[in-house]
Amino acid sequence: MKDKNTEEKHLTTIHKSIKQNQKNKYPVIERKGHSTKHETFKTTEKISETKEEKLRIIQKTSEAEQEISNANQKVSISEASQDDLRNPGNNSGRNYGIDALRMLAMFMIVILHVLKQGGVLDGARALSPQYEAAWLLETAAFCAVNCYGIISGYVGVDGKYRFSNIALLWLRVVFYTLGITAIFWIFAPEYVGVKQWRNAMFPVMTEQYWYFTAYFAMFFFMPMLNSALRNLSRKTMGQMLIALIIIFSVLPVIFNTDPFIIKAGYSALWLMILYLIGGYIKKYGLFEKCRTTWLVAGYIIMALCSWGCKYIYEYLQVENPQKIGISRGDRMISYISPTMLVAAICLFMIFKRLNVKEFARKIIKKYSPLSFSVYLIHAHPLIWGWILSQLFRDYGQLAWYIEVPAVLGTAAAIYVICIMVDIVRESIFDVFKVRKCLQKLDRSTEKSLDK
Repeated sequence: MKDKNTEEKHLTTIHKSIKQNQKNKYPVIERKGHSTKHETFKTTEKISETKEEKLRIIQKTSEAEQEISNANQKVSISEASQDDLRNPGNNSGRNYGIDALRMLAMFMIVILHVLKQGGVLDGARALSPQYEAAWLLETAAFCAVNCYGIISGYVGVDGKYRFSNIALLWLRVVFYTLGITAIFWIFAPEYVGVKQWRNAMFPVMTEQYWYFTAYFAMFFFMPMLNSALRNLSRKTMGQMLIALIIIFSVLPVIFNTDPFIIKAGYSALWLMILYLIGGYIKKYGLFEKCRTTWLVAGYIIMALCSWGCKYIYEYLQVENPQKIGISRGDRMISYISPTMLVAAICLFMIFKRLNVKEFARKIIKKYSPLSFSVYLIHAHPLIWGWILSQLFRDYGQLAWYIEVPAVLGTAAAIYVICIMVDIVRESIFDVFKVRKCLQKLDRSTEKSLDK
């Protein structure tokens, strides 16, 4: 009985011991679990704080970038406002002063043709007032072609290169070469033969218009010229332009030679140099700080300098023909002459900042694109050789104060007549939607090339 009681006590003790161990065990496990959960919570909290900190940093960075962007925008607006002040003729990206220069430059080209091809310079007696007045007018207008070249670079450097542009210009040229040749064939067939028809159909290769032939060649180099202007540093590009001007302008004029076949500026090479000058002016805002009065003075001084050199040489040649020799006295009156180049730059900068009134903008916008046709019409080989040649020779016999207005009035009449003719041509092109067709061809060509 005792053994049984002892055994029961022993079992009770063991049972209590097991229970006690269980009580001791589970709290330990619970504490460990609690600790782990607490640590996990702390880790999660730290990660959350880190994420919030990163978000705060990103937010601050974003705010800083926004402030910088706003500041840049203000600066760009300020710069645009300053550019508008420098270029008051600029409206919605279009500079009407430059468009006005296109019209003036073409008028000046007509003056040159009236004086030279028209015979005014030949009709005046050397060193007479009429002769000097005519040559002064010639010198003042001689930079016109250089102005056209500079405008091409200024506009083309940021423009989109489209083959439709040269195609449209070529069609305009062919319209007049064939059209005028046909008119001569009807009313004066003795002047038109197989050669004239061939020349009319291939105006570029037969050099019907020297400027268009040179421009046509230059057009296909424009992407390379633009790439040079965009990618070369200002210093490198400036050094290259200085070298080109010295090699192709200064040296040929000084030595009165043409070792590099620049053809006195009647070439694609000279137009490319002018293109680079115009693009350089556009990219770096060259001569922006020059006052307009300085630019006007620069143009006048360069024109007078060229004219004065010719006058002095011819005067000395008359007095001492054996000592002076037979060198040309008008070497400073050429497209590649440094004085004519500077005169063109000055005239370009004057018109670039010209403040064009609203009523004048409408006229310029309508008629400026037609200006090139003035050249195509009056300089057509048949008109040039059989009508314009020596037509105004008698102007050289008039008093100089009558001669000058006569030349200017004649040039103005030719200009207006040619513009009226080109309005008809423009209407014909609009009826047949020539421009739209070429633009569609441009887009399809671009898509095919992208593939």
